[in-house]
Amino acid sequence: MMKLVELKEDSKDLDLFHHYVHLPPESKVELHVYSIVLLYCLHSYYRSKFKLQGAIFAKVIILISQIKVNSMAIVRMKSSDVSNPSKQSGNLSLPGDSMTSNFEQARVGQGIYLSGSVFNHSCMPNVHAYFISRTLLIRATEYVPSGCPLEMSYGPQVGQWDYRNRQQFLLDRYTFKCQCNGCTRANLPDLVLNAFRCAKVNCFGVVLDDTMVEYEKHKYYHLQETPKDHSTEHQREVEKLMHDEIKNVACLIFEHSNHCPEIQSGCCLKCGSPNDLKYLRATADEADTYFRSLQEAVNSNDVSAGLLSNALSSLNDLKSALHSYNKKLAEAEDILAEAFCSVGEMQQAIDHCTISIQILKKLYSPGHIAVGNELVKLSSLQLALGDAAAAVDTVRQMDTIFSNYCGKQAVLMFPYLKYLKGEVVHKLADGRKS
Repeated sequence: MMKLVELKEDSKDLDLFHHYVHLPPESKVELHVYSIVLLYCLHSYYRSKFKLQGAIFAKVIILISQIKVNSMAIVRMKSSDVSNPSKQSGNLSLPGDSMTSNFEQARVGQGIYLSGSVFNHSCMPNVHAYFISRTLLIRATEYVPSGCPLEMSYGPQVGQWDYRNRQQFLLDRYTFKCQCNGCTRANLPDLVLNAFRCAKVNCFGVVLDDTMVEYEKHKYYHLQETPKDHSTEHQREVEKLMHDEIKNVACLIFEHSNHCPEIQSGCCLKCGSPNDLKYLRATADEADTYFRSLQEAVNSNDVSAGLLSNALSSLNDLKSALHSYNKKLAEAEDILAEAFCSVGEMQQAIDHCTISIQILKKLYSPGHIAVGNELVKLSSLQLALGDAAAAVDTVRQMDTIFSNYCGKQAVLMFPYLKYLKGEVVHKLADGRKS
């Protein structure tokens, strides 16, 4: 819900970008329609205060454009299955407990924060924005060298969406072409997110299709650049680790120092072997249909042994076609974790949940908040199985991640964190008594 302030002709304009001149014609028409409807509504209610004049229409058009570009979604963490974990007590129930449910951000409002609008966007942000009631808080999530800008994400991040979809979203929503490090430098997540695997035995290289090849080529010239104005020892070490990761899956793109390498669609970027993209894509698509069916069965609490068997077979097909770090594999493993949990096979659920987390650590980073959300699932499964020792380590990792993102407010922002800590203590106490 957004609070409207009284609009006066002599009121001070908001010092915010609106990008009106860069909008496509259809978006401009939409803004004009909104402003006409809004002003006519206000005019009928405040007849003496709102005059239907061209200057007022122009102000409202710019104001709506500013709101669209600069407003921030006020979000809360939610789970459809665990509404208030602190009220739960005793042992976790086993089958059907939904402890592998997805925790996600839910929009509860929209607001403009003048200080928050100062931060530029990055698909690889170094600060995290979160809310306590209507108050916006900004917290650095990593070491930031002196002189390095503080940047937040306006939406999709590296590892969450691929380059093309990130660019399109930011262009449609905020009217700019992103030039952040995640979009101008080669990075592991963009290479592997939707990549296929090399058919050559024991090769860990990535295979890209036509679209991904074009997007990666334009990043090549930035591949071996290092930041000049804040190239500290820590930053150089981060760059080295990133390059080592890329070399492990696509070392061929490092072999050409003076010109862009011949990155070809369907060819492995590690060994150069050609691959049948049509076959790989068909295999992955067919396997994906089984996981959609399994997800529907999980949602309706109707998972059968036959469906699980088909899904496990389809997982092998996915692994034969997709790169080991492909996000679809992480999603498939997560669906299997939910399915096994629903039928009471907790160890199987833990195994698949663990593999999913390992993939997400490559797509994001071991300390990313997305990994923290998945650790909630893993710790819950471990507690349900009675493995308190393993749960202690998982909850500790989760606590570290959430505290890094939200500081002392982590328990307030993530109420299930306090609940899981309490469950760990409870399980350990029971173990000592026995």
